[in-house]
Parts: sequence; structure tokens; C-alpha cells
Amino acid sequence: MINGSTPLNQSDQLRLIVRDETNKLLLQHLQLCPFVSNKIEERTRRLETKTATMIGFMCGSGLLGGVSGGVLANFLN
Repeated sequence: MINGSTPLNQSDQLRLIVRDETNKLLLQHLQLCPFVSNKIEERTRRLETKTATMIGFMCGSGLLGGVSGGVLANFLN
């Protein structure tokens, strides 16, 4: 019964059992999984930041080179 109002039908009972068992299984997996302690999210975030920094440096370098090349070409003409 939910809040003592009406009895659950078989489908709702099955859904609650499956939900409870799934939660137990996920908690057990988190305790046993070796990758939980590897701080994967932190490492991935650092990798994304370094990649974005490198892309920024490459774009800036290309922009600076293009502008300086254009200015030099104008001075030579």
C-alpha cells in the first residue's frame, strides 16, 4: 500500500521490486568497481582544459601569423 490508501497491483509491485534490486546492485557495483577510485571525471576535465588551451594557442598563433604576414605584405608593396 502507498500511504495506506490503495493496494498496489501486480505491475506496481514488480516495478518497486525491480527498482529496489537495481539500487542495491548499483550500490554494490560502486563499492567493488576499481574505476570509481580512479577520479576519471577529474582527469577528463583536466584533459579537456589542456586540449582547449592547446587549440587556443594554435588559433592565436595562426591569427597572429596571418595578420603579421598581411602587414608585411602590405609594407613590401
